[in-house]
Amino acid sequence: PIAGVTTGKIARFLDLIQELVDLGHRRIVNITRRERVSPKPGALERAFLNKLKACGIPHSDYTLPLWGPEPKGLHQCLDKLFKHTPPTVIYADEFQTFSTIQNHLANRGILAPRDVTLVCGEPNFSFKWLDPTPSHIEWNHERVVQRATQWVSHVARSQKDIKQTQIAVGLVRGGTMGPPPKG
Repeated sequence: PIAGVTTGKIARFLDLIQELVDLGHRRIVNITRRERVSPKPGALERAFLNKLKACGIPHSDYTLPLWGPEPKGLHQCLDKLFKHTPPTVIYADEFQTFSTIQNHLANRGILAPRDVTLVCGEPNFSFKWLDPTPSHIEWNHERVVQRATQWVSHVARSQKDIKQTQIAVGLVRGGTMGPPPKG
């Protein structure tokens, strides 16, 4: 046994997916790094696919797309997603991906929440500066750092530390989340 810090992010993410389905969304896309999808999906991505299945929503490479490691690959992925049947929700697990997606879509006149719901899987200090505030999953990063620092201090003093710490997670329903667009 070793010390660890966890969040309830997966549970909050699944609550989010259920809330979006309850609002009428059926074309939900999770955009995450390639290594979280291939060769096999990570824990959050597996939970996402299982939740879609439980809600009667089929999944494919549309719902969990692979894209290149460079921004160009993400831009191409987004253009492909919006070419024929645009998603009504895009969840981006990381801030830099979320920011890139929001900017890319806005440059094409696609705005949240009018045209698509956008949700970020992590907090970012810049969100408080944005209008509308992006919808995102929120937790206190400082608590993670504090716990890691505490563990290092205990190890340095040869103190046994196997404490598991759970960080509270919430959903900020900002201004980028709404019902699916009409039509």
